[in-house]
Amino acid sequence: MLGTDSTSVFSWPSQYTSSEFGLNRYFYHPNGPHSEIEISNSGPTTYHEISVVIARDVFHSGPSSFEMSALVKATTDGNSASIVQSSKVTELTFAAQQFPSFDRLDISGSCDSQNPLALYVDVCVIELELVGNVTLNFSSLQFIPVQQTLSTELTGAQLNAILNSSRVSSASAMVELPMQVRTSSGSVMVNLSYRHQAQLVDYIETPSYNQWLPDQLQTFQTQHWRGDANDLLWDGPDISSATFALSETRYYNDRFVEIEVYNLQNNPQFRQLSGKGLASLDEALSSATCSTNVCTVNWTLESHWLMDDVDDLHLLSMAVDEDGFSTGPVDFYRQTVFNEIENDLEIVDFTLVDHTNRNLDDWSNPMWPFHLNASQAMTASGKVRFEGILNAWVGTNQSNVRIDATAVPPVNVSGGPDEWPEQSVEWSRSWYAEVDASGAFSLPLETPSLSDDVPSHTRIAVSAHLHRTGPVGENTTTSVDMTSSSQSVPYVYDKVPPSTVTLLALDSGGYTQADGHVWTAQQDVALRLILRDPEGLSNSVQLHSWLEARDDANGDGVMDSDEYSSQTVTFNNGLKYVEIDLPLLSWQAILPNGLSSGRLSVVVEGNDLAGNPLSGGGDFGDEQDLATLEVQQRFDTFIETDSLFFDRFNSTLLAGHNHSFSFILTDGNGLSTLDRIELALLSRDRADTCFIEYSPRFGNLSYDESCFQSIPILVHEKIPLQQKWNLTFHFRISWDAPNLSSLGGTPSLRVFDEGQDLGLGLSKISVFDWTLATALEVRSVEISDLTSPVGTITDDSMWIHSNDTLLIETALYHLDSPFTANYLPDSAHVRVFLSDGERSSISNTTVAQNGSITVELLLDKTILKHRLGTLELSLEGLEFGTFEKSYTLHFDNDAPILSVPPGVLSHLDSTELSEQDIIIVITDQAGVNRTSVRVHWHFDRAGTIVENSQGSSSLAFLSGEGTTFTFNSLVDFAPAIANTINKNDQPVVWFSAFDNSGRSLTGVGTVNDPLRPQFRWVAFEPTIDNIIVTPYRPTIGEELSIFVRVANIGVLPGNMTVECYDDEGRVIGSNASLIEGGEWVDYTWKVEAWKTGRLGLTVKILNHTQNIPVILADVEAYDEKSGQMVTSVGFASLIFMLSLGIFGVAMLRRKERMNQFTLDQVARAVNQRSQPPPRPKELVELFEEE
Repeated sequence: MLGTDSTSVFSWPSQYTSSEFGLNRYFYHPNGPHSEIEISNSGPTTYHEISVVIARDVFHSGPSSFEMSALVKATTDGNSASIVQSSKVTELTFAAQQFPSFDRLDISGSCDSQNPLALYVDVCVIELELVGNVTLNFSSLQFIPVQQTLSTELTGAQLNAILNSSRVSSASAMVELPMQVRTSSGSVMVNLSYRHQAQLVDYIETPSYNQWLPDQLQTFQTQHWRGDANDLLWDGPDISSATFALSETRYYNDRFVEIEVYNLQNNPQFRQLSGKGLASLDEALSSATCSTNVCTVNWTLESHWLMDDVDDLHLLSMAVDEDGFSTGPVDFYRQTVFNEIENDLEIVDFTLVDHTNRNLDDWSNPMWPFHLNASQAMTASGKVRFEGILNAWVGTNQSNVRIDATAVPPVNVSGGPDEWPEQSVEWSRSWYAEVDASGAFSLPLETPSLSDDVPSHTRIAVSAHLHRTGPVGENTTTSVDMTSSSQSVPYVYDKVPPSTVTLLALDSGGYTQADGHVWTAQQDVALRLILRDPEGLSNSVQLHSWLEARDDANGDGVMDSDEYSSQTVTFNNGLKYVEIDLPLLSWQAILPNGLSSGRLSVVVEGNDLAGNPLSGGGDFGDEQDLATLEVQQRFDTFIETDSLFFDRFNSTLLAGHNHSFSFILTDGNGLSTLDRIELALLSRDRADTCFIEYSPRFGNLSYDESCFQSIPILVHEKIPLQQKWNLTFHFRISWDAPNLSSLGGTPSLRVFDEGQDLGLGLSKISVFDWTLATALEVRSVEISDLTSPVGTITDDSMWIHSNDTLLIETALYHLDSPFTANYLPDSAHVRVFLSDGERSSISNTTVAQNGSITVELLLDKTILKHRLGTLELSLEGLEFGTFEKSYTLHFDNDAPILSVPPGVLSHLDSTELSEQDIIIVITDQAGVNRTSVRVHWHFDRAGTIVENSQGSSSLAFLSGEGTTFTFNSLVDFAPAIANTINKNDQPVVWFSAFDNSGRSLTGVGTVNDPLRPQFRWVAFEPTIDNIIVTPYRPTIGEELSIFVRVANIGVLPGNMTVECYDDEGRVIGSNASLIEGGEWVDYTWKVEAWKTGRLGLTVKILNHTQNIPVILADVEAYDEKSGQMVTSVGFASLIFMLSLGIFGVAMLRRKERMNQFTLDQVARAVNQRSQPPPRPKELVELFEEE
């Protein structure tokens, strides 16, 4: 019930069904509901119906679905029976029995038919199929409709009556409509929905356009009604204004264009409130008219390029009356599968053709993508339209097209991303064009040139893009290029020309190089052409041939270009490698009558898929053609027996050694015309073993791989001006050859041509019988120490250091031969065994190809920890030779120590430098290298080495064993050049030596701490000690007394002569005396001053000194006046004083000389006592260290 008057609007018709809503327990019967029904069937299959009342849903059409369950009592005639729903979904079978059976029938489905019965309800008819004689009683029904909602519609008159009745009882603006629901039990849910008519209605007419594009005018019509639905004659308030907006949603706040019309009743005026840059109002084409309660407005807008795509355009409009009342905005939109507003562009119908007008986008062509060569012209064309709109072409200058050509990676056929196989190619180029009035464009393109850094076989993608959308000067930022990526057209840049691999001639011996080949007469010439191109070849070539007998029209033997004959040879298209059997060429057309030979010239022309011309196909003429063949008459073949040579060694061949077999062959047709040359080393009867076979036609060499170590080599040289060839086979017999020890035989040499043996009589060359030598030997082992200090290595011992690296070198030789054993089996190796008695290591070193054995061996201190060790070398893995050698290793960790016995080199006399007896003692645990001991010296003068005073000398081994060794020699310290040293020089002496492990000598007397013996100068050394002349200032005629003292400051006595000279070199005084070492002698000469001025007196010890000037004043002339003034007393006093002074000075000098002499004598005596003579060599204890 609804409203204040409780108006009944719905009541469940329980007279047709049970009282439960949503559940029916009764079957329908016209007489009324029944709780059970009975159906009987006899005979074959028959159909029966049961009916149930079901609620009608006015908002749902078609049969209703349900869930049903009923108890079935079945009575049969003793036979089985069944019941099946018509849809075959449910089947119930009853067993054959005499008494009734009970079961439940459950059905899920929909009504087979549904017929109206009364208000709100229908009759649901369910068809059943019965089989057999049976009586069925249905009871305990539970019928539940799947649709549990029952809907009914109130008329407008009913709802308005209820509304008016409720409004009378309430004065408020809000009217309440109470609703009551009554059930006898349980509860139901009731919803009430309604529709009402507003007092101001806005309506938008459906637009006439499908899609709105830039620069297009569109007119939208809206209608606005202001009135009362209950009183259509009522004149409501006038509409004063209306707005119209474009939006992407139904919300007015999302509008992007808004326009308004105001003053509708008097003089309508339009104005644009927003979005003028997107779509602008055209006031001239816009209009508004009003009548009673109704206004009609036509809004005209012109779109611009800035207005972006809109999928579903919402048109919003609302009117406002003069009271400010409004119910809008109303929303109108069409849910389309396309954009209602479209400003994006795309390029369609894009095509790319080459200079032959071939469509490069024809992917149905098996040669697609097509190959284009360098700088090849193309033309790109297409049209520009608004995205996805047929025939919506842009106009003139409304778009600028950019065509890009870009290097792209090859297509990954496995489905992964396209990737560059190696380094990527960075190349692109662009072209630009404006569209015409129909949106079309066309512009010329070009493939990369040869100067561009683009590798051949690069895939180039040509794609079309919109460089500019919209007219120039207009804002088109929202208009984008939506051109499909499928518009891209690929092509393959191919700048590599196809090449001619070879031209082969096929004669009786097989295929061989055609150029220069000699073809024998009586058979037509068969040629095979081999071409290749990394990108793909076209399907044909032009064969140009010149046959001398046929084509040499002027008989000059010159291959003129106009004399060649041409024909086309075809093959499959796009092949990268092709072998073409050319048509046979008649030998009779080549060989002129009466001549022994004729020539054939072949030239080939062709192209690849890109049109690149074939390279290597030759040009017309014998010097430039692809091949020139010669057809000859047949000539004899023979071998000069005295040219046979076989380099055996003592009638043997050495395994692994490079041997040679040579001979001279003569053939008038040429060596290349022969089928094969066969050398069988064992015999003609065993030609399949140890054989070498050479095919001159093809340059092929075959051989017995099990017999030879490496590929044999054939060297052939043509003898100038003759049809003779010197052929030499080089080969090595393998160490792994079968039955190696028993190999040997008689060589056989045979020549075959045209498939048969020429029978040259060399199939058994007994003079070259041979056997195989395999015995080996090791001749010497060279071992060197690579680590400093370098140790001593003898034939069975080594003195070295831990962690030293040894280089062991030796070689294997064929026994009693000068040849090393080459190419030994891989199993041959040298076993190196190291041990210190507790630890050991083993390593193997293979033998080199040339038979040498080189081992770099580290004496690992983690293995060799003791002072003694063992190194053993042995040859293993070879049955043809044995070798074993061992060494004792002495490891030295200490340097040798020098001892100089007392008295040795304590002093040196200058007279005994040439025969100094030197003896030293060296102590070392590992022993001393007896040839390395040397003494070195030089003389030092004021800290500088005296030039030419250096020297060295070896010391001979004297005696010693164990750890102490004595060395002794007479050494000459005297410089080779006389007078090199003097008495004040200092001798410096040191010793050097190495022990057996290479360590340097240490201790006092070595280079870092040399000996400095006392050096005594032993000689006769007279010298002038003093010269006195009186008077010092003589006058002319006055007698001079010249006093000279000569002292011997040396050690030895000697005779000397002292002379005095005047200024002219005349001797004015001379004395000779014997003077002992440390003594002196005085001399006095009386001389008259014979002239005035300087007398120039000098004194000299002959052979010992230079002339020494005598210090004397110039002689003066006699002055009488002065003489008269001197009294005799004064003169006597002067003489006395002078005599007294001279005497005093003489006594003082004598005392000083005596004192110095005494000191020298004492020093000499001391030195002689402190320097005992050297210990005799026979008394030196050699086994005790000093």
